[in-house]
Amino acid sequence: MSKRSVELSFDAKQADSAPVLVSFRGGPPKVSSDFHFQMYENAAKKRKIVVADADKVSYQAANFGHGNANNDLSSYVVGVFDKATQSVQLYNVDQLYVLQQSVRGFRERVDENTQDDKSYAQRTAELVNAFGSKVSKRIVKSREDNKVQVGNITGASAITQALTQKAVSTAEELAIKRANDPKYTPDSGAMDATRAAVLPPCNLDAVTPDKVYDLDKFLSDDVMESLYLKADELIGLLETCPLTEFLDKNKVPAAAYIRQVMTTLPKPFDRKKVALMLYVMYLVQFFHARFPVHASPAALSLTLNIPHVVVEQVLATFAEAVVGLSGKTSYAQSKMLKDKLLLYLLVVALTIGGFSLDLTAIAADLKRAASNLAQYARMIGCRTDAVKAEGGLYAKSSAVKDKKTMATRAVLSVPLVFPTAKKGSNRR
Repeated sequence: MSKRSVELSFDAKQADSAPVLVSFRGGPPKVSSDFHFQMYENAAKKRKIVVADADKVSYQAANFGHGNANNDLSSYVVGVFDKATQSVQLYNVDQLYVLQQSVRGFRERVDENTQDDKSYAQRTAELVNAFGSKVSKRIVKSREDNKVQVGNITGASAITQALTQKAVSTAEELAIKRANDPKYTPDSGAMDATRAAVLPPCNLDAVTPDKVYDLDKFLSDDVMESLYLKADELIGLLETCPLTEFLDKNKVPAAAYIRQVMTTLPKPFDRKKVALMLYVMYLVQFFHARFPVHASPAALSLTLNIPHVVVEQVLATFAEAVVGLSGKTSYAQSKMLKDKLLLYLLVVALTIGGFSLDLTAIAADLKRAASNLAQYARMIGCRTDAVKAEGGLYAKSSAVKDKKTMATRAVLSVPLVFPTAKKGSNRR
């Protein structure tokens, strides 16, 4: 047994001068005279790259990214023997660099074919054509075959030109009309544009309230058919179960409004009014929904117990579809779209009530003050007033518990009166 003694020393301050431990993935190479190592470091990001060069090949390793794939996550203590002092200096080494061989002059072309100039649909079609199944390829081919090329349509350019001329003439007529209107101001013009963007299809020249808003223009036959099926289901249920018991046992959205409508409707119940009432209930559900919505319409239909076609109509009308980088569609809702939902809701509710609506119940379901909802009612051309809760329609409604209080009523009458733009004043 050797009696030779060696002094061991360790100094944490000398960590920067620690040796670099490397190994070769394919075994140690044949060392030649021009074989040398280099290390490159980004001190700010604490990234290091080790490069070993030989005659025709080079070796690389790193402590990040792909070059760090073979890291064994071990720490090492390395001793460096000094023959002069017969001592061993110990160093902490955090990583062993596994050098991988690479051929000189070879350049990876990973990020060059990014296809930024192509749309998502084009990239998806190319991916399906390269790796997709036969069914997927047939679907892509069918889409390509069914694309309509405008240049192949006889008279397409003439139609486009005619539509352009029509748009120009309409803009000119609008400019002349505004010039001859002494009441027109840029503020009122902006308000009219905003009103046109959020209101349902509106006939400003209607002579009766039922001709002002046409529900058929935003509630298609498919949507109404789904609502009718739900209405028949509810009417059949109420034949065996009292309304109060049904609302108490089930967490029904817009319960106050449903109680108000169903207690004032004569029997047999009007099928269309019940269907529209359910549509109002669905809008209340979406009003309280948390956006952005990442679920698909089919998933929302199951979660909210709303017909699939109604979910698609609501999302298309009151939300904005956003396609992410992964191709998945989510739905966002701006403040203007939320206000649009409220205005459509009030129009449908007014239609159910014969163009007169007690705002107390629906305001309770929306968790808003009736006075706040009255502002939206005025935006669709209604006049609002306060009436006694025990008068007329309100005596039958259980939405107002205290019959001595005043209820806010919205009435749609012609000619329509919309709020005017307020003139601002300088304030100190």
